[in-house]
Amino acid sequence: SSSFGNNWQDNETNVRSEENFICMFADIVARGGNLLLLINLDGQGAIPSVQAKRLSEIGAWLNRYGEAIYATRVHAPFKTGDVDYTESKDGKTVYAIVKRPAETVRLAFKPSAGAVVSEIGSTAAPLAWQADGDGIRVSIPEWLAKSPLPFALKLKAAAVQ
Repeated sequence: SSSFGNNWQDNETNVRSEENFICMFADIVARGGNLLLLINLDGQGAIPSVQAKRLSEIGAWLNRYGEAIYATRVHAPFKTGDVDYTESKDGKTVYAIVKRPAETVRLAFKPSAGAVVSEIGSTAAPLAWQADGDGIRVSIPEWLAKSPLPFALKLKAAAVQ
């Protein structure tokens, strides 16, 4: 929250939303940074419910998209518009964290013909994409385009030009 945990009356109206937190977190990680979470216990030594709820929400997002966060490195460019980029430690996979879901997303890298772009955590078919200048446009399925939260895509870096 903006009180940095010093307000025992923090509630949903004055703490970062789940979406806002994920966007901030993705931006920090894409730049090669770390984020320290401060949890303040209430007078009884318990985690306040608003903080416990947010931690649970963030944990659920990381369970699905953590591959784009954990053990990743900076990928140039690290940000374009509403997309943050990371790269796997071994350099073989590029991740795009899409902060504003839409039916079409432009990514700032150009894979070789036949490369596969997919959503992390989905068993759905690979996503259709087409070259667009020095990048690509990826078609996002309706169920994902309407997501209220950011999502992550992946592409094998060996196919990136």
